[in-house]
Amino acid sequence: MFDRETVGVQATDGADVIALAFTADSYSRTYRSHAVTLGSAPVRTSDGLLIVPEQGAKADVVVDLPVSKPVHALETAVRGVEARYGRATGAFVRVQLEDRGHTAGG
Repeated sequence: MFDRETVGVQATDGADVIALAFTADSYSRTYRSHAVTLGSAPVRTSDGLLIVPEQGAKADVVVDLPVSKPVHALETAVRGVEARYGRATGAFVRVQLEDRGHTAGG
């Protein structure tokens, strides 16, 4: 079994559900980490979705949700993956998510 690190995504009331989904999904697709939602109590997203953080979850690293427009959330998340795990891993995540905006080498 792979030794994967746990990436904590800090969700707060009013968080954008698209940004949360792209961030958690991008890190979980690396095969080097998996994402958990951190927090001490349930939070409500801007769309009204109730997110219940994993009780007792501990993270090796914590990432914040992008504060820019949700359309930029995927790019922000993949850049975070690249910074942490390298360009090849970022390119691998982009292929899985069919993100053609910034492919490897271009």
